[in-house]
Amino acid sequence: MDSQSSQPLNHNVPDGVRYIAVPADRVSKNWEFFRYYIMQALTVPGTNTEFHAGNILAAIIKGNLQCWCAVDRVKGEDNILAVYTTNITVDVLSGCKSLILYSLAGVRNLSFPVINKGMLELKEYAKKHNCSVISAVTGIPNVGKLAAAFSGRVGQVIILEV
Repeated sequence: MDSQSSQPLNHNVPDGVRYIAVPADRVSKNWEFFRYYIMQALTVPGTNTEFHAGNILAAIIKGNLQCWCAVDRVKGEDNILAVYTTNITVDVLSGCKSLILYSLAGVRNLSFPVINKGMLELKEYAKKHNCSVISAVTGIPNVGKLAAAFSGRVGQVIILEV
């Protein structure tokens, strides 16, 4: 972390790395590719089913779930590094908006600086949409390290699996 800010540093991010929102029609046309990585990232019990996969695609098509890619342009060719999905929710009691990082999966080996910069991009997107927090539910231990780098709180509580 930079001693003058609470933001992690972005050292060693290749110049060609971009973070792009993938249009719904492109996700739909390439659904098997996106489905594989989105479903691979889901660790909450009951979410990794074909029925759920259909709901995810429908939500992307309706605009209720956004699909993103981290892309590295090397020698004129785009290489997808990661696939992730988000949605914005509104708490019915407080009215506060949250950006939910619904899934995050690496396609190629991801460096921490690439993930770090992607999180800063998501933070800007969340700010643009008046969200007060970014949250995620995961069983993947390395996500805890990522959250800690952003001074985030880490914890997973499942009261009872049904």
